[in-house]
Amino acid sequence: MKKLSKNETKVLKLYFQGYKSVAISKILKTKYGTPYSEKTIATYKDRIKTKLGLERSVNDYIMVKMAIEKKQI
Repeated sequence: MKKLSKNETKVLKLYFQGYKSVAISKILKTKYGTPYSEKTIATYKDRIKTKLGLERSVNDYIMVKMAIEKKQI
């Protein structure tokens, strides 16, 4: 399994905390000063799922659960 990038890890941790894409993009912009669009967040989410060996259609709960099991967060 490929290791998650720093940005993918940031996004995954926010999904773990229960945030959705819109909120994640705002939080990252506020915290890091870099504009993250909702599309960028969706791209990170797709990459996370791919690296975890999941289908793109898998919901956020399953994505986070698998990340925990594979010790990515």
